[in-house]
Amino acid sequence: KFYKAANLLHEVDGNIDIDQVTDTMLTIISSLQP
Repeated sequence: KFYKAANLLHEVDGNIDIDQVTDTMLTIISSLQP
C-alpha cells in the first residue's frame, strides 16, 4: 500500500493540485494504518 501512495505522490509532483495533494495525503495516512 505504501508504494501505491508513493506513486500517487509522484504523479502529483508533476501537476500540483491542492485537492489532489490532500487526497493523496489522506491515502498515505490511511495506508499507514494497521
